[in-house]
Amino acid sequence: MSNVPGHTSPLRSMAIIALAAALGLAAIALSQCRMVPDMVTGLTLAPGRLSGRSSCVTGCNDQFEAALREEQNRHLAALRECGSDQTCRADENERHSVVEQQINDARRDCKKNCYNEGGGDSR
Repeated sequence: MSNVPGHTSPLRSMAIIALAAALGLAAIALSQCRMVPDMVTGLTLAPGRLSGRSSCVTGCNDQFEAALREEQNRHLAALRECGSDQTCRADENERHSVVEQQINDARRDCKKNCYNEGGGDSR
C-alpha cells in the first residue's frame, strides 16, 4: 500500500490498539494494588526504633517521672501532717528540694550511662 496521508496500515492500527489495551490493563492491575505498612520486613528505619540508647534514655525518663510522682505524693502528705506548723512545713519543703535534686541527679547519671554503653575502658 502507498503512504497516503491520513491513511494508516492495518498492522500499525493493530499495534496502536494492542498498546492501548496493554496500558489499560496495566492501569487496572496497578489500581488494584494494596497499600502495605512500612515494616513489611519487620524492620524499620525510623530513628530511635533500633537504638538501645534510645530505649535506655526512655527507661531513665520513665524512672524519673515515677520517682518524681512518688516524691510529690510523699511531700503533699507530709505537708498535710504538718498542718499549720510553719517550722515543720519549712523543714519539709527543704527535704523535698533535696530529694528532688537527688532524683534529678539520678536521672542525669542514668542517661550518662546510656551514652557510655559498650564504650569500653581502653586502658
